[in-house]
Amino acid sequence: EGGWGAVAAHEAASVSLSRCAASGTRTAFFATGDARLRIVACAVRAAGGPGLREGVRLEERARAGVWGLSVEGYPVGFLLRGSSRARLRGCRTRDNGLGVFAEQSARMLLSRSRISGSRTHGLWVKDAAAARVAGSVLSGNSHNGAYVSEGGRLSLERVKMRASGNGIRVIDSEFAATDSDLSGVRALYLDLRRQYNGHNNGQIAAVLEGTEDRPGLAAYGWPPRSVFKYIKVLLDHHLIEKTRQGGI
Repeated sequence: EGGWGAVAAHEAASVSLSRCAASGTRTAFFATGDARLRIVACAVRAAGGPGLREGVRLEERARAGVWGLSVEGYPVGFLLRGSSRARLRGCRTRDNGLGVFAEQSARMLLSRSRISGSRTHGLWVKDAAAARVAGSVLSGNSHNGAYVSEGGRLSLERVKMRASGNGIRVIDSEFAATDSDLSGVRALYLDLRRQYNGHNNGQIAAVLEGTEDRPGLAAYGWPPRSVFKYIKVLLDHHLIEKTRQGGI
Protein backbone atom coordinates (compact mmCIF):
# COMPACT_ATOMS: atom_id res chain seq x y z
CA GLU A 1 0.00 0.00 0.00
CA GLY A 2 1.03 3.62 -0.52
CA GLY A 3 4.02 4.90 -2.48
CA TRP A 4 4.42 5.71 -6.15
CA GLY A 5 3.12 2.43 -7.51
CA ALA A 6 2.48 -1.17 -6.68
CA VAL A 7 4.42 -2.17 -9.82
CA ALA A 8 6.72 -0.08 -12.03
CA ALA A 9 8.30 -1.68 -15.12
CA HIS A 10 11.01 0.18 -17.06
CA GLU A 11 13.15 -0.35 -20.16
CA ALA A 12 12.86 -4.00 -21.32
CA ALA A 13 11.43 -5.38 -18.08
CA SER A 14 8.70 -8.03 -18.21
CA VAL A 15 6.27 -8.33 -15.32
CA SER A 16 3.39 -10.76 -14.77
CA LEU A 17 0.87 -10.52 -11.94
CA SER A 18 -2.21 -12.54 -11.07
CA ARG A 19 -4.82 -12.45 -8.31
CA CYS A 20 -3.38 -9.39 -6.61
CA ALA A 21 -4.84 -6.28 -5.00
CA ALA A 22 -3.47 -2.78 -4.34
CA SER A 23 -4.89 0.30 -2.66
CA GLY A 24 -3.80 3.85 -1.99
CA THR A 25 -1.05 3.96 -4.62
CA ARG A 26 -0.50 7.03 -6.78
CA THR A 27 -0.23 4.95 -9.97
CA ALA A 28 -0.90 1.29 -9.26
CA PHE A 29 0.67 -0.26 -12.41
CA PHE A 30 3.20 1.73 -14.48
CA ALA A 31 5.10 0.59 -17.57
CA THR A 32 7.40 2.59 -19.84
CA GLY A 33 10.19 2.10 -22.37
CA ASP A 34 9.92 -1.38 -23.92
CA ALA A 35 8.43 -2.94 -20.81
CA ARG A 36 5.87 -5.73 -20.96
CA LEU A 37 3.08 -6.02 -18.42
CA ARG A 38 0.65 -8.90 -17.91
CA ILE A 39 -2.13 -8.55 -15.34
CA VAL A 40 -4.73 -11.23 -14.58
CA ALA A 41 -7.63 -11.08 -12.11
CA CYS A 42 -6.38 -8.15 -10.04
CA ALA A 43 -8.03 -5.14 -8.38
CA VAL A 44 -6.78 -1.65 -7.55
CA ARG A 45 -8.64 0.90 -5.50
CA ALA A 46 -7.66 4.47 -4.71
CA ALA A 47 -7.78 5.26 -1.02
CA GLY A 48 -7.93 9.01 -1.42
CA GLY A 49 -5.26 11.49 -0.39
CA PRO A 50 -2.87 13.65 -2.44
CA GLY A 51 -0.93 12.58 -5.50
CA LEU A 52 -3.36 10.07 -6.96
CA ARG A 53 -2.91 9.54 -10.70
CA GLU A 54 -3.93 6.41 -12.64
CA GLY A 55 -4.83 2.82 -12.00
CA VAL A 56 -2.75 1.71 -15.02
CA ARG A 57 -0.32 3.92 -16.94
CA LEU A 58 1.50 2.91 -20.14
CA GLU A 59 4.05 5.16 -21.85
CA GLU A 60 6.49 5.10 -24.76
CA ARG A 61 6.54 1.60 -26.33
CA ALA A 62 5.15 -0.32 -23.37
CA ARG A 63 2.83 -3.26 -24.02
CA ALA A 64 0.18 -4.70 -21.73
CA GLY A 65 -2.21 -7.63 -21.72
CA VAL A 66 -4.83 -7.14 -19.01
CA TRP A 67 -7.57 -9.61 -18.11
CA GLY A 68 -10.13 -9.15 -15.37
CA LEU A 69 -8.68 -6.01 -13.75
CA SER A 70 -10.93 -3.79 -11.63
CA VAL A 71 -9.93 -0.12 -11.21
CA GLU A 72 -11.84 2.14 -8.84
CA GLY A 73 -11.60 5.70 -7.57
CA TYR A 74 -8.66 7.14 -9.55
CA PRO A 75 -8.53 10.39 -11.53
CA VAL A 76 -7.90 8.14 -14.58
CA GLY A 77 -8.56 4.41 -14.67
CA PHE A 78 -6.34 3.49 -17.65
CA LEU A 79 -3.92 5.92 -19.35
CA LEU A 80 -2.17 5.03 -22.63
CA ARG A 81 0.25 7.45 -24.26
CA GLY A 82 3.25 7.48 -26.58
CA SER A 83 3.11 4.43 -28.86
CA SER A 84 2.00 2.06 -26.12
CA ARG A 85 -0.32 -0.86 -26.86
CA ALA A 86 -2.86 -2.60 -24.64
CA ARG A 87 -5.39 -5.43 -24.85
CA LEU A 88 -7.97 -5.11 -22.08
CA ARG A 89 -10.45 -7.94 -21.64
CA GLY A 90 -13.06 -8.45 -18.95
CA CYS A 91 -11.95 -5.28 -17.13
CA ARG A 92 -14.01 -2.94 -14.97
CA THR A 93 -13.56 0.73 -14.20
CA ARG A 94 -15.89 2.33 -11.68
CA ASP A 95 -16.15 5.76 -10.08
CA ASN A 96 -12.98 7.14 -11.66
CA GLY A 97 -12.57 10.71 -12.89
CA LEU A 98 -12.04 9.39 -16.44
CA GLY A 99 -12.43 5.72 -17.26
CA VAL A 100 -9.97 5.11 -20.12
CA PHE A 101 -7.78 7.73 -21.85
CA ALA A 102 -5.69 7.04 -24.99
CA GLU A 103 -3.61 9.81 -26.55
CA GLN A 104 -0.67 10.49 -28.87
CA SER A 105 -0.14 7.26 -30.90
CA ALA A 106 -1.45 4.71 -28.43
CA ARG A 107 -3.49 1.70 -29.58
CA MET A 108 -6.04 -0.21 -27.53
CA LEU A 109 -8.45 -3.11 -27.81
CA LEU A 110 -11.13 -3.15 -25.11
CA SER A 111 -13.42 -6.18 -25.05
CA ARG A 112 -16.06 -7.65 -22.73
CA SER A 113 -15.49 -4.83 -20.28
CA ARG A 114 -17.57 -2.28 -18.38
CA ILE A 115 -16.75 1.39 -17.91
CA SER A 116 -19.13 3.02 -15.46
CA GLY A 117 -19.61 5.92 -13.09
CA SER A 118 -16.86 8.15 -14.50
CA ARG A 119 -17.13 11.77 -13.44
CA THR A 120 -16.22 12.94 -16.96
CA HIS A 121 -15.93 10.57 -19.97
CA GLY A 122 -16.08 6.83 -19.93
CA LEU A 123 -13.60 6.64 -22.82
CA TRP A 124 -11.56 9.45 -24.39
CA VAL A 125 -9.49 8.94 -27.55
CA LYS A 126 -7.47 11.88 -28.90
CA ASP A 127 -4.52 12.85 -31.12
CA ALA A 128 -3.44 9.93 -33.35
CA ALA A 129 -4.56 7.32 -30.83
CA ALA A 130 -6.92 4.54 -31.89
CA ALA A 131 -9.26 2.36 -29.88
CA ARG A 132 -11.47 -0.57 -30.75
CA VAL A 133 -14.23 -1.45 -28.29
CA ALA A 134 -16.16 -4.71 -28.63
CA GLY A 135 -18.86 -6.42 -26.59
CA SER A 136 -18.61 -3.87 -23.78
CA VAL A 137 -20.84 -1.56 -21.74
CA LEU A 138 -20.34 2.18 -21.18
CA SER A 139 -22.73 3.09 -18.40
CA GLY A 140 -23.49 6.07 -16.17
CA ASN A 141 -20.54 8.27 -17.23
CA SER A 142 -21.30 11.92 -16.54
CA HIS A 143 -20.13 13.74 -19.70
CA ASN A 144 -19.92 11.23 -22.55
CA GLY A 145 -19.84 7.49 -22.83
CA ALA A 146 -17.17 7.92 -25.53
CA TYR A 147 -15.42 11.14 -26.53
CA VAL A 148 -13.23 11.28 -29.65
CA SER A 149 -11.24 14.43 -30.43
CA GLU A 150 -8.28 15.96 -32.29
CA GLY A 151 -7.75 13.15 -34.79
CA GLY A 152 -8.51 10.19 -32.55
CA ARG A 153 -10.06 7.04 -34.04
CA LEU A 154 -12.72 4.89 -32.42
CA SER A 155 -14.42 1.71 -33.60
CA LEU A 156 -17.39 0.23 -31.71
CA GLU A 157 -18.75 -3.30 -32.09
CA ARG A 158 -21.73 -4.53 -30.07
CA VAL A 159 -21.32 -1.77 -27.49
CA LYS A 160 -24.14 -0.78 -25.13
CA MET A 161 -24.48 2.84 -24.01
CA ARG A 162 -26.54 3.38 -20.89
CA ALA A 163 -27.25 6.75 -19.25
CA SER A 164 -23.89 8.20 -20.25
CA GLY A 165 -24.26 11.95 -20.64
CA ASN A 166 -24.17 12.67 -24.38
CA GLY A 167 -23.45 9.08 -25.39
CA ILE A 168 -20.87 9.49 -28.18
CA ARG A 169 -19.26 12.81 -29.05
CA VAL A 170 -16.89 13.14 -32.01
CA ILE A 171 -14.84 16.25 -32.82
CA ASP A 172 -12.43 16.34 -35.80
CA SER A 173 -11.96 12.59 -35.54
CA GLU A 174 -12.96 9.24 -37.04
CA PHE A 175 -15.77 7.12 -35.67
CA ALA A 176 -16.96 3.78 -36.98
CA ALA A 177 -19.64 1.44 -35.69
CA THR A 178 -20.25 -2.05 -36.97
CA ASP A 179 -23.34 -3.22 -35.16
CA SER A 180 -26.51 -2.66 -37.18
CA ASP A 181 -28.06 0.21 -35.21
CA LEU A 182 -24.88 2.26 -34.88
CA SER A 183 -24.01 1.68 -38.53
CA GLY A 184 -27.44 3.02 -39.48
CA VAL A 185 -26.97 6.08 -37.28
CA ARG A 186 -23.61 6.81 -38.90
CA ALA A 187 -25.01 6.34 -42.42
CA LEU A 188 -27.90 8.73 -41.77
CA TYR A 189 -25.54 11.30 -40.29
CA LEU A 190 -23.35 11.16 -43.42
CA ASP A 191 -26.39 11.49 -45.70
CA LEU A 192 -27.52 14.56 -43.79
CA ARG A 193 -24.04 16.03 -44.19
CA ARG A 194 -24.40 15.82 -47.98
CA GLN A 195 -26.53 18.96 -47.73
CA TYR A 196 -23.86 20.96 -45.92
CA ASN A 197 -22.08 23.48 -48.17
CA GLY A 198 -20.05 25.34 -45.56
CA HIS A 199 -22.61 28.10 -45.09
CA ASN A 200 -25.91 26.41 -44.23
CA ASN A 201 -25.32 24.91 -40.81
CA GLY A 202 -28.66 24.95 -38.98
CA GLN A 203 -30.59 24.64 -42.25
CA ILE A 204 -30.11 20.94 -42.97
CA ALA A 205 -33.51 19.42 -43.81
CA ALA A 206 -34.21 15.94 -42.43
CA VAL A 207 -37.16 15.34 -44.77
CA LEU A 208 -38.13 12.23 -46.70
CA GLU A 209 -39.36 13.94 -49.87
CA GLY A 210 -37.32 16.89 -51.02
CA THR A 211 -37.06 18.86 -54.25
CA GLU A 212 -35.07 18.42 -57.42
CA ASP A 213 -32.42 20.79 -56.08
CA ARG A 214 -32.52 19.42 -52.55
CA PRO A 215 -33.41 15.71 -52.59
CA GLY A 216 -34.89 14.23 -49.46
CA LEU A 217 -33.70 11.18 -47.56
CA ALA A 218 -35.97 8.88 -49.57
CA ALA A 219 -33.73 9.59 -52.57
CA TYR A 220 -30.94 7.78 -50.70
CA GLY A 221 -33.16 4.80 -49.93
CA TRP A 222 -34.20 5.69 -46.39
CA PRO A 223 -37.55 4.29 -45.15
CA PRO A 224 -39.54 6.50 -42.75
CA ARG A 225 -39.24 4.11 -39.79
CA SER A 226 -35.42 4.09 -39.89
CA VAL A 227 -35.24 7.87 -40.27
CA PHE A 228 -37.41 8.43 -37.18
CA LYS A 229 -35.37 5.91 -35.19
CA TYR A 230 -31.90 7.18 -36.10
CA ILE A 231 -32.76 10.88 -35.99
CA LYS A 232 -33.73 10.38 -32.35
CA VAL A 233 -30.35 8.74 -31.61
CA LEU A 234 -28.47 11.59 -33.29
CA LEU A 235 -30.45 14.14 -31.28
CA ASP A 236 -30.03 12.24 -28.00
CA HIS A 237 -26.26 12.05 -28.52
CA HIS A 238 -26.04 15.74 -29.52
CA LEU A 239 -24.53 14.89 -32.90
CA ILE A 240 -27.22 17.11 -34.43
CA GLU A 241 -29.53 19.77 -33.01
CA LYS A 242 -33.11 20.59 -33.97
CA THR A 243 -33.30 24.25 -35.03
CA ARG A 244 -36.98 24.16 -35.98
CA GLN A 245 -39.74 21.58 -36.30
CA GLY A 246 -41.01 20.61 -39.73
CA GLY A 247 -41.04 17.80 -42.28
CA ILE A 248 -40.63 14.58 -40.32
